[in-house]
Amino acid sequence: MLKKLFFVGIATLFTANCTLANPEVKGLNIYQDDAMYKYFDAGKDLINADKVNCQYSNGSPANCETHLSPSFNWPKDSLEVTDEIARSGNLAFKFKNGPGDCGQHGTRPGSFDDCAKDRERSEISMKSLMVGDKDMWFKFSIFIPEDTVFYHPIKYSFWQIHSKKGPVNFQVTVNGKKEIVWDDHINNDWGYGTTSYKILDASKLKGTWNDFIVHIQFKKFPNKGFVKVYANGELKVNYIGKTENSLSRQNYMKFGIYKSFVSRFKGQRLTETVFYDAVGIGDNCEELDLENEGYSCSNIKKTTSSKSN
Repeated sequence: MLKKLFFVGIATLFTANCTLANPEVKGLNIYQDDAMYKYFDAGKDLINADKVNCQYSNGSPANCETHLSPSFNWPKDSLEVTDEIARSGNLAFKFKNGPGDCGQHGTRPGSFDDCAKDRERSEISMKSLMVGDKDMWFKFSIFIPEDTVFYHPIKYSFWQIHSKKGPVNFQVTVNGKKEIVWDDHINNDWGYGTTSYKILDASKLKGTWNDFIVHIQFKKFPNKGFVKVYANGELKVNYIGKTENSLSRQNYMKFGIYKSFVSRFKGQRLTETVFYDAVGIGDNCEELDLENEGYSCSNIKKTTSSKSN
């Protein structure tokens, strides 16, 4: 169900420094709701977030609209809905991002510019979740084709919990060993930097669907909640720590291909491709409908990790 979920694109508008082109997203029905944004009906089996609530920047309730990131100059042909491969249901998102695939996040002076900041991305973002002090559950599945290459030392992100007008809190990334890791940006000895936990071996990175479930107890900074991350039904990360930063309580999810420090790699690069499916958000585990991917909340909650952090 997508009662409150829409895809926000870009209206045609020209400014001195930035062209807001209408993106072509294969498989999405586009309709215009206002002068600034275009919305996409993604269908029923791609994202399940109809049971959670979102908010505007002033804290008032809002529909959980999602939008393309970058907002302006969206890289052409970098997203489509396809039946080529799917984890559950019939459809999946297919993200592609190659050299020079970058855009902007605003038209005002000082707005973040991926191209100028050594970034490349094709992501789906959303409005802030109505969180407060509470538990929230997330799920997503990714399929990385065998011919997709990750060029170290470029940093690649697949999924994020970010904050409006604040920094990123958590990311799922691939490291230099080609392992998928959970990156924690708010719990570390020095008050800055990243603490990483391996959640998937390099041998399982490509050629198969990998399912991830994230359970976070959000607590206002500097109070501590907990983080649990499951990979293919196994608990890989389990710790108590800060779950929000000091600048913002407006947390939101992002997913897709996001690269930073792209200039660190000095050779030629090919386009990366990653499929996404079974993306969901719930106030409890049952709202994720894990049965669609062959799991159950009762079994997930019983799972213990071989190494808790």
